[in-house]
Amino acid sequence: MHVTVTGRARLRLLGSPGFVDADGCPVALPARAALLVLFILTTARDLTVPRTHLASFLWPDATHAPGNLRQLLSRLATTQNKSGIDFVRFDRATVTLNMAAGEIDLVGFQQSLVNLDWTNWEAAIEAFRGELLAGVSVAESDLSNWLDMHRAGTRDAFLKAFDALLESPGARANPRTAQIVASRILQVDPCDEAAYRAMMRSFSDLRAVDLIPITYEKCRSTIARELGTVLSPATERLFQELQAEAGPVRMSAPAAGVSPVSEVDLFRRASLPRLAVLPPPHEGRDVTVVDAASLVLEDTVSRLCSLRTMRVVGSHTSRELAAHFDDDVARRYNIGYALFSALRNRGEEALLSVRLVDIGTHDVAWADTYPLSTGTLAASHRALSSALTTALADAVERAEVARFEREEHPQAYYWYLMGQKELRYMDLPRVRRARAAFRTAITLDPTFAAAHAGNARATQRQWLVLARGGNELLDEAEQIGARAISLDHRDPRGYRELGLTHLYRRRWDDSVAHFTEAERLGPQHADLISDFGDALGHAGEPAKGLEKVERAMELNPIPPDQYWWNAAGLHFQLRDYEAALGAVSRMGDPLPALRIAAAAWAYLGNLPEAHKAAAEFLRSYPDFRIDHWLSIVPDRNADDRRHYEVGLKMAGFR
Repeated sequence: MHVTVTGRARLRLLGSPGFVDADGCPVALPARAALLVLFILTTARDLTVPRTHLASFLWPDATHAPGNLRQLLSRLATTQNKSGIDFVRFDRATVTLNMAAGEIDLVGFQQSLVNLDWTNWEAAIEAFRGELLAGVSVAESDLSNWLDMHRAGTRDAFLKAFDALLESPGARANPRTAQIVASRILQVDPCDEAAYRAMMRSFSDLRAVDLIPITYEKCRSTIARELGTVLSPATERLFQELQAEAGPVRMSAPAAGVSPVSEVDLFRRASLPRLAVLPPPHEGRDVTVVDAASLVLEDTVSRLCSLRTMRVVGSHTSRELAAHFDDDVARRYNIGYALFSALRNRGEEALLSVRLVDIGTHDVAWADTYPLSTGTLAASHRALSSALTTALADAVERAEVARFEREEHPQAYYWYLMGQKELRYMDLPRVRRARAAFRTAITLDPTFAAAHAGNARATQRQWLVLARGGNELLDEAEQIGARAISLDHRDPRGYRELGLTHLYRRRWDDSVAHFTEAERLGPQHADLISDFGDALGHAGEPAKGLEKVERAMELNPIPPDQYWWNAAGLHFQLRDYEAALGAVSRMGDPLPALRIAAAAWAYLGNLPEAHKAAAEFLRSYPDFRIDHWLSIVPDRNADDRRHYEVGLKMAGFR
């Protein structure tokens, strides 16, 4: 089926199902509506089906199936009208899928596989965002089996096409690209031998022959554990050939059952280079200049997180490592490249000097110096980001870099950085200063999407700090976040802010949909992923939320307190009170999380420690009241709120 797309709206069936409206804002799609769309797309040649067929398909065992379908279509119509979306049309007798309304990702994905090669592989990888209708489950066995069949077919088509690509001669022309593709394949199917073979060939081409036996052993053990069988002759033959090429001294297969990897799986880590951006030393320097340099580097890290061709250490971890960074630290955190920075003066002008060092060889891969003043911050940042991505990335998303080139409004960029600096703190004066800084940036450059996203976050923070429960600030934050997305729908920050705003407004499905899109656009943005984990917990999915927070900690292995606070809340929600206390103990300033600690101690039966934690918290927050706090906490499940309330009361809160 070939489709001509005329609109900007998108219908997503791969990964979490939903619409993306003409302004780039995601809209959640109910599970049965997603099944409805998939049924029409896959079974109706003319994309129109009778309502009676749909009703009996979606509710095969229900006596009220026609009424259920009426309610679903009414709800879907309301959603589409509000968002200006027109994918599903219906009358009294039929329901039609309107392909002219925009793009449908499943159709585009299927088309991308038809003539897959090494010039268009990235579009197909990007299109396969996850399993078909991820998260959708149904109780009816026939309907469930039908969905499983289509999921398996979509997944198998993806794997078959990319397995063939990895086995083609062109795979060895760019071994780094082959590694990226193979890594993605193994996320979908950890037992895919073609991906393992591509990894071994790429390590051979890159002269990283010590990683070949590690890859071989991981493949062998995974196949044995998951499938209960041995490797195929093709995999065994390739390993023997590569072993012969490298020589027996440098390469030999590990003994069965012996793990060649230390505490982190080296195979997974080896596929992409990892960069640490180290801030400059502070000694003897003007605080304003040091802050400016550090903020420019931190913002560079945020932008590099959107690349698929490299991994970036989180800014907080980089700050912690900077004072004692050496080869041992680099090996411990698997850092392949480090950007060292320093400040110096040329007359009255401050300069930021940077040098990119290959940790393995200690070679300086690139070095340069940039003037650092209020009037040239934007230009310095643009050149630094461009040079970094050119030096380290094989395939750079240049549009992602170009959109931050702000030659026309350097002062806007300066005020944006000042707003980011104030957002490091949660007190009301700092939050108000952040809002003022972002507003100044927007006044100077109304199209500066990142400044709009920052303003949305500052507005949310003001609502949190004031804790009044009104909607005015949240209404404003939602409007600002939507504006950020409309200005740049590829920037994850706008989606992140809408995700948080919808969470505070208890629109949990919309919150998760926005965070899902944000993570897709910024898959290595540790702060964003940690926030996503917290949102999932409030939405009633603490186990999934904890996985997100742990993923954020992998990306930012010396995490800020907020990560531990999020983890503590999720452990508490999962009734793992000891783990909750352990997370609180890892915080540099545990005061904000002492409510959780007190409730956890209470549930463990240690009331003296519970009362001690509660008393310490109340010394700083004497006006705290349980009923008011629980009226603000956006927990979806009443049981979660009661669980928290009981713990707080046992600890002595009122």
